[in-house]
Amino acid sequence: MHRLLVPLTSVVAFAGLALHAQAVPVSPEPLHVASLESLPVVGAPVSLPDAPSSSSLAGEITLDEQAGVASPHTAVAPKYSGIILEGQTAPRLTGGEKVVYGFRDAFSLFSLVGATASAGYEQVVDSQPHYGPGATGFGKREGAAALRSTVESLATDAVFSPLFHDDPRYYALGIGHSFLHRFVYAGTRVLVTRTDAGRHTVNAPLLLGYGVASGLNNLYYPDQDTGFKSTLTGFGGSIGGAALGMEVNEFIDDALHIVHLRK
Repeated sequence: MHRLLVPLTSVVAFAGLALHAQAVPVSPEPLHVASLESLPVVGAPVSLPDAPSSSSLAGEITLDEQAGVASPHTAVAPKYSGIILEGQTAPRLTGGEKVVYGFRDAFSLFSLVGATASAGYEQVVDSQPHYGPGATGFGKREGAAALRSTVESLATDAVFSPLFHDDPRYYALGIGHSFLHRFVYAGTRVLVTRTDAGRHTVNAPLLLGYGVASGLNNLYYPDQDTGFKSTLTGFGGSIGGAALGMEVNEFIDDALHIVHLRK
């Protein structure tokens, strides 16, 4: 509709000029510049209040990291998505939203699967916590792994991320980078994260959150798995598990495409 109004307005302006030329006698005096400026210009663009700007039509507006506003033409990830895919922008999380994010992460299906995998690994290699073999031992390991995972998520995402003004979400590199680059990048996200402003920084929330969880293990682990050395061993194992989880975050979208579960 806007595109039709512009030529129509130009035609009306041209007709008005023609009538004006016939009605006004020719003056012998030279025409001043001011009178030229007062005349309407044929074909000039007409400014309409509802007309979109050229930048919005071209989709050139990008994410404003300070305000957390993205262009309607930019793929925006869901606010509480744990993985920000390549080409997506993410709305900024407030401190309160990070608390909500932490609870959602702590009690998600992904966390349950991770706790079960951790308990299974501990059962197979007979590592701490040493609850013994069989179904009883596995059940205790499952409960301990779920409790540990919950504390890690809440401490990291809901407590330390707001305090340090860091973004708890994982930003995937995607297929635009080599496999080795992505693999190294994912594994190092336990040590490096990004601030709310998008700058890289030490991942203090994760390191501190996992440290708190490892310390609390002493309250319910068997006696042989308590103490400074066992706590340090458990902390190292948890960091290794977190690094493995980052690898899953980086490549899970590719895997879903391969099995045609995502277009």
